[in-house]
Amino acid sequence: MEDLSLDHQASLSKKWQQLCHTHNLQFAEYSFANNYLFRNLHSYKYVPHLLAVQGTFPDHTTFLIPTTMPQANRLQIPSQTLFPIPDTWLKLFEQDTFLITSDRADTDYVYSQNKLANLPGRHLSSRRNLLHQLEDHYQLESHPLSSDRLADATTVLEKWNEHAREHSDYLCCLEALSLMDRLNLFGRISYADHIPIGFTIGEQLTPSTTLLLLAKSLTDFKGSTPYIYEDFAQHVSDSTQWINLGQDLGLPTLRQAKLAYEPDLLLTKSRISLKI
Repeated sequence: MEDLSLDHQASLSKKWQQLCHTHNLQFAEYSFANNYLFRNLHSYKYVPHLLAVQGTFPDHTTFLIPTTMPQANRLQIPSQTLFPIPDTWLKLFEQDTFLITSDRADTDYVYSQNKLANLPGRHLSSRRNLLHQLEDHYQLESHPLSSDRLADATTVLEKWNEHAREHSDYLCCLEALSLMDRLNLFGRISYADHIPIGFTIGEQLTPSTTLLLLAKSLTDFKGSTPYIYEDFAQHVSDSTQWINLGQDLGLPTLRQAKLAYEPDLLLTKSRISLKI
């Protein structure tokens, strides 16, 4: 096994793209960019003979992210767990032979593009109110996160990090900003009275699903978070129907924040292992 690196991008990206397109998968773990940027969090390693990636759960047990349907490559998993497995694949695993489990902390939050772009309905009125407060107090503008605006995004990140919890994704964001082109990412950056207040970084996972990998906003500007979400959703590809905001890692504050936007789909990621 080898530590996951950019050297593995060519062999893994195409396989995961084919898998997602063929089976309409929306999981963030089938994105090379996502896995590379968060490789240290999950101790990701490339397994050449399986053409798969091994990761580590918080309880220190390991798992394999496949690059084809498990039945197709006949993965042998005497001491490994397959993850993440969609509900449509569960029929491949006989319950007498395999243990099928899931963890709520792994669940991906998926929203319709229209919901994040327009914040419609009574349940999202509090998000709209925050957005209106921002609009009432500042002159707002947003732009593509092009190379000439990376310094502004870094300024936002540094200010955000001053108040971040100890185990934040600061380094992941910093690396993402430096590898936008290499990882085929795109982004947006927002300003209030010409002051950078937030940015988003995403990836087109399939024609219909976009991943929002990273989002940072300054809480000093009340309403900046719904603004950068709305702006991101309004500027995704025309074919995008769904936006995946990833998992909550079991963190109560993150779960509450994601639920506040009323997810349309909660994607369960099953773990498959051989029964002992």
